[in-house]
Amino acid sequence: MEQIEIIYMLIFLALIAIVGFSGYRQRKEMNRYLSKRIKKNFGNTPERIYTSEELKNIAGYFETKKKSGFFIDDITYNDLDLEEIFKLLNNTYSCVGEEYLYKMLRMPEYDEKELKERDKIISYFEENNEEAYKLSKIFSELIKNPKISFYDLISRTMEIKKLNPLIDILCVIMVVASVGATIYYPPVGVLLSVAVLAFNVFSYFSRKAQIENYILCFKYIIAMVDIADKISKQESKGVLDEYFSELKKDVDEIKSIKKGMFLLSSGGMSGSITDIIMDYVRMILHVDLIKFNSMLKKTLYYRALIDNLYEKLGYLESCIAVASFRKSLSYYCKPIFSDKNSRIKCDEVYHPVIAHPIANDIYEEKCVLITGSNASGKSTFLRTIAINALFAQTIYTCTANEFETCFYEIYSSMALKDSLSSSDSYYMVEIKSLKRILDRIDGRRRILCFVDEVLRGTNTIERIAASSHILKHMSDSKVMCFAATHDIELTHILEDIYSNYHFTEEVEDTDVMFSYKLIEGEATSRNAIKLLDIMGYDENITKSAEKMAYDFVKNGQTFEQALETREFEPDAPNYTPRISAILNVEDGGFDYSMSILKSNNGNPDACNRYTFDYENPVNG
Repeated sequence: MEQIEIIYMLIFLALIAIVGFSGYRQRKEMNRYLSKRIKKNFGNTPERIYTSEELKNIAGYFETKKKSGFFIDDITYNDLDLEEIFKLLNNTYSCVGEEYLYKMLRMPEYDEKELKERDKIISYFEENNEEAYKLSKIFSELIKNPKISFYDLISRTMEIKKLNPLIDILCVIMVVASVGATIYYPPVGVLLSVAVLAFNVFSYFSRKAQIENYILCFKYIIAMVDIADKISKQESKGVLDEYFSELKKDVDEIKSIKKGMFLLSSGGMSGSITDIIMDYVRMILHVDLIKFNSMLKKTLYYRALIDNLYEKLGYLESCIAVASFRKSLSYYCKPIFSDKNSRIKCDEVYHPVIAHPIANDIYEEKCVLITGSNASGKSTFLRTIAINALFAQTIYTCTANEFETCFYEIYSSMALKDSLSSSDSYYMVEIKSLKRILDRIDGRRRILCFVDEVLRGTNTIERIAASSHILKHMSDSKVMCFAATHDIELTHILEDIYSNYHFTEEVEDTDVMFSYKLIEGEATSRNAIKLLDIMGYDENITKSAEKMAYDFVKNGQTFEQALETREFEPDAPNYTPRISAILNVEDGGFDYSMSILKSNNGNPDACNRYTFDYENPVNG
């Protein structure tokens, strides 16, 4: 060998060594950074920013599995802002873990034994942080891809048609022929090689574009098998032994799927020098496209095992994420499940997303009607109870000192909007939302429902009449309804079947101070016009509004007018008279008016209305 050839050979080997060493150092540095990040993030709120496409893809596993049981529907999901709740919980590092966690949050569990098993794993990671760190690092090898749902791709493999391999085999033959031509007829062979190379690369990318996501899916499957293999070899303190043993059994059964896997595209999973070289080999020889049909056949054959691995790995990483969530909380409790038809009992319960939440207590076996001023905390309280009821049946963790509940199907009708796409008005959207709840009430299922401002999209008279009967229907023995309203009349109409609670506030000269504390009984204050004043509305507007509101309840005409929308109590056969009064205190004196609305001697077809005005009343 010539000296110059030896020099070139040494230079080439040196370049390979430098690239290899650089890659090794880079991977080592990345591993060190990842380990630090995992430890830092555990027990803290994740700071990840999501795109709408990512969130849609994360729901892929849930969308496939939701057909098998009850799930939190889209209306309730949006009402409770569960997207933010998911982000709060999602301290996962793999696509499998986050897709499973999302499904867990939207599909409540109804088996207490399963929930306690889930809690056992969560508590293990909560107490053994180093084990959680180790497994999280292994899970991170299954890189998240924001543009696809891994499980959705697995599901769609059933629909893929096999590739015709003739073109790819022809490409290999042409490469062999061009190499032979180069050896025997160099001038012709070089030109032929360039032409073959160009054709092969062009046809490679053209054909690969049709199946690229599925090739990436196969790579993810192999990565999942590798991860399961690594996790099954980890040591645990007995708690995880059964899970590791099951993973090892599945891996041993499916490991033949990895045969010849190096021929498939890396899809950016590792980025090593070997992968870079193999990428060029694939472009020229189409080996991954030829391998595609074989891999598709194996995937379909092992589909059940792939599902098992997906579920077990997703389950374990979801439990790590919940353990991290527990560590981030100032305090939490594990739920108590009651065998009563309906019950909610909570001590110091708070909303997990609010930075400095105000905790509240409630103990009820009846439906609950909540009144109060604008922005006083009614809607937040409804969401707080709903989220914790869901947490109880999903992550066995409640943001409270104590939380007792039943196994419920959970529904809400709260943050609704009119629909331009379906041309539905707000009222139509609202009554459809309420009807889906009413349709589930059958005396067998336990229903927990949350309704904010029943029928707010219609006029006062019909709203009170219809909403009172809707809420009555929602007071079935196995239904626990929490409703918020501004209609004080409902507190009287429903007082026998709903427990009344309210939120209140203190109004100062330029501010309204809210306590956000739940108080028993109905609300007695209003602040809508005062809030307009505080927000800087023109004084002509606020003063005129205050006078109109005052006149509406003070003047004989308007006091009676206000009561024209009311009748006696609908408690047949008694038809108890409705007695109302308005008191006006001014300049040290006062006057008042009273009204009695009663049936016509027990006949509900007519309402007799009597109004009494008392000016300058005397003592006694």
